Amino acid sequence: KGKGAVEHIVEQEHIELLSLPRVAHLLDKKWETFASARFKNRLIGTLIYLFVFTLSFVLRDCEQGDVIITYFSFMLQILVFLPACQKLHCELSEMKQEGIFEYFGCRGAGFIENICSLTFCLSIVLIHFRKVVWYFLQKSEFKDIIGEQIGHNIETLLLALAALVGWLYMLFFAMGYRETGPFVVMIFHMLKHDIQRFSYIFFIFFAAFSSSLFIIKNKVGLASYFENLHVCFAAVLGNFEFNDFMSNEFYSLSVVFAVVFLVVISILLFNLLIAMMGDTCKSLFSLY
Repeated sequence: KGKGAVEHIVEQEHIELLSLPRVAHLLDKKWETFASARFKNRLIGTLIYLFVFTLSFVLRDCEQGDVIITYFSFMLQILVFLPACQKLHCELSEMKQEGIFEYFGCRGAGFIENICSLTFCLSIVLIHFRKVVWYFLQKSEFKDIIGEQIGHNIETLLLALAALVGWLYMLFFAMGYRETGPFVVMIFHMLKHDIQRFSYIFFIFFAAFSSSLFIIKNKVGLASYFENLHVCFAAVLGNFEFNDFMSNEFYSLSVVFAVVFLVVISILLFNLLIAMMGDTCKSLFSLY
């Protein structure tokens, strides 16, 4: 099947063509005729599903003696599990049809939809698969191979991952509206470009000052070094205590190092990051 003009514009990233009056009018007509109602219904359905999912893990293992809450929690988990299986089947079918590289290589809203959907559904299915396996292991001689606590920890991690990507999936819908879409694009652009450049410069200064302060305080050992990194990072975030930077032998030098460290990293570099993000916002807003 041949691709339409809009698909070529999006794939080739000719974003400036989307601002042309005829192209914009074509998009508005297609949106109002085919996509708007379905998109809103899907948004509402996803919100309801996420609230059910949230309630399911809030009530899990809660009030074991209460029969009503136990059955209610069980029904919530069924309502979460069945749609997840259906969605996982759709995602795997799409991956088989398009190919793995095309599936994971898409950009923009498609990337968010594919990654979040696949990760969430796999996590939910694996959580219930773990429960089924553990149920049969308890009745067999292999129940001591994997301890109950280890299995519970695995389930907790998978559930935390599912909660994270499940709510991040709402960014897919946010990109569908002009009021919120540009902000999502800005966030991803900042993470990909601004934060990446800033992190490189930040790492250089942070490693330089934290290593120097560690040596000045005459500490040794890997544990002490990591503790020093924690103190320096906490200071960057505003939790600064001068006593943590002081050295008895080099008191004056340690004070100078601490002050310069705070001025360079907490003031100069973070203001530089804010300025970079401001320029990004201006450049991206000009496209909308």
